[in-house]
Amino acid sequence: MELSKSELRVFRAISLEPGIGIRDIRGKTKISEPRAYSLVRSLRRKGLVKVDHNYGMRLYPFASQLARALRSQKTGLIEEAFSGKRLELLTALYNGSRSVEEISKAINLSDKRVYYYLSWFRSFGLVRGAGGVYFLSKDHPFYKGLSLLLSRPARIPPEIEQGAFVSWTGENEYIVHTSKPEEYTKNLPKKFSAARTGRSLVDHYGIHIIPPDTTLYIAGKGSKINLEDLILHLLLDDPDREQNKQYARWLIQKHEDEIDFPGLKRKAIRYKLFKNIDSILYDLKPILKKKNW
Repeated sequence: MELSKSELRVFRAISLEPGIGIRDIRGKTKISEPRAYSLVRSLRRKGLVKVDHNYGMRLYPFASQLARALRSQKTGLIEEAFSGKRLELLTALYNGSRSVEEISKAINLSDKRVYYYLSWFRSFGLVRGAGGVYFLSKDHPFYKGLSLLLSRPARIPPEIEQGAFVSWTGENEYIVHTSKPEEYTKNLPKKFSAARTGRSLVDHYGIHIIPPDTTLYIAGKGSKINLEDLILHLLLDDPDREQNKQYARWLIQKHEDEIDFPGLKRKAIRYKLFKNIDSILYDLKPILKKKNW
């Protein structure tokens, strides 16, 4: 998958303001409205962007890695890095460490120009060098964004997307947002079951906040969820959203005696949320009765 600089500008605007409309995209990117429509269509064809039930533009869950990469550095840097010959060079290094001569041959570029690009990437830490070869820094925020561009996103069944916005996908499991949960659940194929997440069940657990829409966890028929799942679904929906983290803290604090903490950590590892859960438990440690988990 390759994105133009203009596509990345539009992608950035959508990542910074989920639900944004075409007119606002035009205003934030200084791109004409017809061009903005064209770029959004291109991003939709590439499986990065979808239109939600309010006709706003949102990212697919797997695109969040690229969004975080965009936000991690100054505006314009990733647009330069992920386009043209620079992207070809990164693709060559993504497949393994290489010398300047090997890179030059792989992307049909002069040694001098390859040196120039390598120096540019090294200036902000994306590329490192040792012993005459160069390699990508896998702990750099851009690396995960590059992984997205070079991978094929998982296909989401159309019946899951019908009337909803998918915020997370797993192994045949999804988290969706919908303004019409009864209608959505009724139209869901029988092979799936739907359960409200902690974000939409806060009132049931003694937390009186009304969210703007209903969030559902979709999985195979007969799937059961417990308190540990409710906590993790909040973080899967959006691990960086402060409101979701706050809901998770409240659920843990108010239902400490009911939670299987070792089980919560095991499931967190499965969903790659261990650091998130560990951070929340660390913050709550002074006020929780249980000190060892």
